[in-house]
Formats: sequence, structure tokens, C-alpha cells
Amino acid sequence: MSPPTELVRVEDLQVHFQAGRARPGETIRAVDGVSFSLTAGQTFALVGESGCGKSSVARSLVGLNRPTAGHIWFGDIDLATANRRQLRQVRRNVQIVFQDPYASLNPRMRVRDIVEEPLRVQGIARPPRVAEELLELVGLNPDYVYRYPHQFSGGQRQRIGIARALALRPRILVLDEPISALDVSIQAQIINVLMDIQQELGLAYLLISHDVSVVRSVSDAVGVMYLGKIVEAGADVLDHPGHPYTQALLSAVPSTDPRLRGTESEIVLEGDVPDPAHPPSACRFRTRCWKAADRCAEDEPALVDRLGRGGRTACHFAERLHTTVNG
Repeated sequence: MSPPTELVRVEDLQVHFQAGRARPGETIRAVDGVSFSLTAGQTFALVGESGCGKSSVARSLVGLNRPTAGHIWFGDIDLATANRRQLRQVRRNVQIVFQDPYASLNPRMRVRDIVEEPLRVQGIARPPRVAEELLELVGLNPDYVYRYPHQFSGGQRQRIGIARALALRPRILVLDEPISALDVSIQAQIINVLMDIQQELGLAYLLISHDVSVVRSVSDAVGVMYLGKIVEAGADVLDHPGHPYTQALLSAVPSTDPRLRGTESEIVLEGDVPDPAHPPSACRFRTRCWKAADRCAEDEPALVDRLGRGGRTACHFAERLHTTVNG
């Protein structure tokens, strides 16, 4: 059996922004050295607290943020140095599904025009019934092409957003918190739609989410981000976390097993997330870590396999734990 096809390779990605007028001359290090790859038919998820940089990674992948340094390889095209023609080629192959299904659809456009908009932007002839076929693919009545966004529920609007993202037949979808704005009763339906589409079309997904239970159920591999860096990555980091930050994140998620409720103590992190314009030296998590030692302030831990399980952990004191969170 041949290995999965690598579609995107991110190498040491850095995305820095200039702070606002209140802080002239300061640089916000939103993403500060992130590496991962996306392969056909698989889902890689980035999780972490708000402000950790995961959405900045997503926006860079679709060309909305220009990398400050590092590389984003789509085959032999490096998005960091791509010209206009190359950017246009990349954008046909990578599309984004936005978080808010209400704000992401133009209320003055019919569904047909919304779904076919990427084809018009790219100057591609619209095949007959393409909008109807895409609505059917996401589980909507093809006759809905004549309606306006206000005639749909939030879940239906998100399906329309997914249909629009598929119009160019991309190979990669970036899913930026795709269900966080929806009712809990609808979230599972949208996830099932996305998983069915991935299986049918062989797409690669980059999933941005703070919902550990969703990430656990749909991802082939996970990267845990803290203050602009991936501190742990692998296929089983949510079952066997080795980094203290991953352990703290998981301890805050209640177990679905009634026999275990109340038996596991939550790890409460002290202090606030540091300013991304002035991150701590060496290990960025050390200011909130109960394992921190002098070494952590002087020697930045590399993201390597420290526990012999194939995953990678950026901690000098990594310790493999088993978690039953949502298991």
C-alpha cells in the first residue's frame, strides 16, 4: 500500500504583525516557528487557547497572511515567495470554510451566485447545474439555489459555505472553527457532512478548533499550540499527552464516562498567557508550568520524540500520561 500523498508542507512558519498605535515599534509574534504537513484523505488539527496563533496559521495557508519567514510548500510552489500567477494556482487548490455561517454569506446574493462565486473570480466557465450538484453533495435540496441566505438556518448556511468552498474542486480545505457558532444539535451533522466529503473526494483538512472532543473524533494527527509554537504533535497526543500544557488542556474537559466523573482533578494553570510581543525566553510555557526549572529559561526544548511513541513533545520533562477524557 502506497503512503498517503503529501499535499502541503509547512516549514518553520513565522507570521509577525506590527502592534497598533498604542504600542509603536512592537512586533506581535503570532506564529513563531511552526512545521507540519497535510496529506490527501487525512485531517490534521491545531488546538490551543484563543490567541495561540492557530487561526493565523490557517489564514497563511490560504494566502490571507503573508509569511514573515519560513515556507509553505504546495508541490514546488512556496507560498512565501509565490508570484501572482502561482498564488492564483494555489488558491484553486486550497479553500476555507469560515467560522460564522451568518457573516460569511452575502445576504444580497442568491445561493446559486454564492456557490458559483469562486468560479467567477477564477474566470472558470460554470458547468451546467454545478450549484445544484454541490448542494446535493452537502445534503441540501438543489432547488435551494434560488433562495437567499436569510431563508436558512445556521446549519444550512454552513452547508452552503462548504458547497462554495468545493466549487473549484480543491484538494485541501481549511476548516476554521467550522461548528463553533452552531447549536450543539447541529454540530454533529456538519462534522458528518465534512467527513463524508473527505472520504468521497480524498481531501486533506486542516482543522482549527478548541473543541477537544471534536478533534479527537475526526483527526488523524493533532498539533497543540501555545503562544505561537507547536508544543506537542502526533496521532495519540490526546490519549497519551506528554507535555504539561496538553495535560492541562485535557484535564479541563469533562469525561463522558459517568464512572469517571469527579475522579480526575483539573490542572489549574497559574498566571496569564504571556504577551506575544515579549514571549518568555527558551520554553514559552515555563512561566505557567509546575515542572519548570532553571534549564527551561535557558535551553529551548526541541519538538522531538521524547517518549518513544512516534509523537513529538517540546518539554525537557515530558511524561507520558493516559487520559480518558471523552474516551
